[in-house]
Amino acid sequence: MREFAGSIQRPFGVRYNPYTLSVEILSNSEKIAALVSELRGDLCIVRNALKKIHAREETVENLTHMLTDTMHIDKEEPSDEDRTPSPGNQGGVGSVTPTRVDQ
Repeated sequence: MREFAGSIQRPFGVRYNPYTLSVEILSNSEKIAALVSELRGDLCIVRNALKKIHAREETVENLTHMLTDTMHIDKEEPSDEDRTPSPGNQGGVGSVTPTRVDQ
């Protein structure tokens, strides 16, 4: 559609306005200036959205680093399957031997 519209010979420009669902004729500098102003506003909206996304990603990343840095997880600590039943308990529910975590 744009290709076809661009191929038509005319002494002015046109653009589709999605807000009004109409085609606008860009025949003078005032109309073009109004379009540029509208585009600046749209770009401002996009820029602000990108800033918010970046800030949120940065916040999530910082929280992840903070949590992993403050949690001292011992890589040699046995998993739940590797732990042996505690004395007096024959391996039923809740029979995991507690392990000591040094802080």
